[in-house]
Amino acid sequence: MVYCYYRGTTPTTQGIKDIDDWLYKRYGTSQAINGYNGAVTSTTILETLAREYAGFPNSYKTTLTIDGVRQKISQGYPVIVAVNSGKLSNRGYSYAGGHFVVAKGYTSTHIIANDPGTINGNSKYYLNSEFQSAMSGGCVIVVPSPMITPSVKMVYPTGGEVWPMWSTKQIKWSYTGSPSSVKIELLKGTQVIKVASSAPVGSGGIGYYSIFVNQGTGQYRVRVTLNGICAATPSATSGVIYVT
Repeated sequence: MVYCYYRGTTPTTQGIKDIDDWLYKRYGTSQAINGYNGAVTSTTILETLAREYAGFPNSYKTTLTIDGVRQKISQGYPVIVAVNSGKLSNRGYSYAGGHFVVAKGYTSTHIIANDPGTINGNSKYYLNSEFQSAMSGGCVIVVPSPMITPSVKMVYPTGGEVWPMWSTKQIKWSYTGSPSSVKIELLKGTQVIKVASSAPVGSGGIGYYSIFVNQGTGQYRVRVTLNGICAATPSATSGVIYVT
């Protein structure tokens, strides 16, 4: 949520799954994917996620009071706050254990938070007294240090290439930012043929993917889309290629 807030975009289902996949690879069974239904985490893990996955290396974990949370919000930083959710009487879900919410605003009487514990968790108002009691002290501040805007550019094919049926061709792209993976598709008119939904993005700004050409003869375009945690993720499409 915080990463997308800084980018001015909206979290996506695939983006959330990409985070789960990254956490599983980074931490193993302690962050078991669990059918993408959540796993126990910590301020240390969230700090690492912000620094290494989202590309905000100045992010940090800290201990704050409710006044400290208000101060950070006033400075323009939404705060990821560890809470005991059972102390939030109007949370709207039965779970009553350790939890994280994103505090994003406040009034004289309430903290305003996005609470992922419920589908109705946008802009939940929690009484100051309850929120103070629920806070465990652990917080993560995501610092929006300058980051490279994600982008992708097709290197091969670019258009005009002829691919024989039953041959193997290597798609190549360049990218910026820190995407987790790419989606590769063939476009034939209005038909979209999925080649790979989550292929490795590559390394050093360059990625490759080998495709076996067996989709039938005709005119195609190749599209490579960066998988990320936000909507409006960049993509690149080649010119027309010819399969013969």
